[in-house]
Amino acid sequence: MPGNEDGLAPRPNRWLRVLRGLGAADPLPIDPDLAPDDAGEPSLTHQAGAPHPSRARPSVLAAVVVGGILGTAARYGLDRALPASPGSFPTATFIVNCSGAFLLGLLLAALLERTRPAPHLRAFAATGVLGGWTTYSTMAVDATTLGHDGHLAMAAVYLVLTLVVGLSATTVGIALGRSRSRAPKTAGEGASR
Repeated sequence: MPGNEDGLAPRPNRWLRVLRGLGAADPLPIDPDLAPDDAGEPSLTHQAGAPHPSRARPSVLAAVVVGGILGTAARYGLDRALPASPGSFPTATFIVNCSGAFLLGLLLAALLERTRPAPHLRAFAATGVLGGWTTYSTMAVDATTLGHDGHLAMAAVYLVLTLVVGLSATTVGIALGRSRSRAPKTAGEGASR
């Protein structure tokens, strides 16, 4: 291994160590509802006659609908509690999208790395509740409205801040979800399965 000017081995970048610690080098979890192809890789198309395990069942669709109603109602409540006046930072939408990004990373990392996926829980919580909770279309409308009203700097800050904080929140959520799913089993836990 080549050394630096002092003849010592180069130290890995601190940020790279942090990213590796958060699981950035790990492969992303694969959706178990995707049908594998012949090479064992997930395929976006399923084989004829082989329905997707959770997409073909009406009970999963019902879980999405109920979760979506709850997530949308919660978002509406927060929006009413933190209304944005014209020309001000859309705090409610920012909170909704960043918290939803964190929770989606946490939930999906934890659920998709389990040995037995829970399609009803994933459909209800991830697609339904968090799909209804988050609203990137409102983020785009808020930014456009701010821009049209002459608040271009605030619109730009709002967009960039939402994307940076949302991506960071997702990364932290995935790392926490993975650390939770990798936690060592207790003595009684392995015997009950």
